Formats: sequence, C-alpha cells, structure tokens
Amino acid sequence: MIVPSEELLAVNDALAALALEDRQAAEVVQMRYFVGMTVPEIADALGLSSRTVDRHWAFARAWLKRTIRSSLSGPPGPH
Repeated sequence: MIVPSEELLAVNDALAALALEDRQAAEVVQMRYFVGMTVPEIADALGLSSRTVDRHWAFARAWLKRTIRSSLSGPPGPH
C-alpha cells in the first residue's frame, strides 16, 4: 500500500499535536499502531489499566481522525 506523502505528513503533524494535548493518548497510538502492541501489553508498559488504555485509544482515534480530515480538506475556498 502506497500512502501519498501529504497524508503521511498530515498523520505526523496530527500525532505531534495530539502529544501536546494528551501525551499518554499519543503514546498509546505509537505503541498500538507503530509497535503493534496489544492493549494489555500497553497497559503493563505504562502502568495503566486496560480500560484506561482503551479510553486513551478511543479518544486518540477520534481526535486524530477529526484533525487529519481537517488538515487534508484544507482551508475553505471562495464560493
């Protein structure tokens, strides 16, 4: 699968912004998405409950989806 560089940049920028807003949620995304860890593995690594990791994961997914969509749609043009 080839991902356009614009999308990769949008994901990178959104993840950096998420880290500023919620460091633990960003860590959960990195561990889950890039490392491939399971929720129980992340919970053990961060010293959190699995339920807390699930909440961070759900929040981060929604936050990133909204942020990435917004950045890829660009500023509104003239109508």
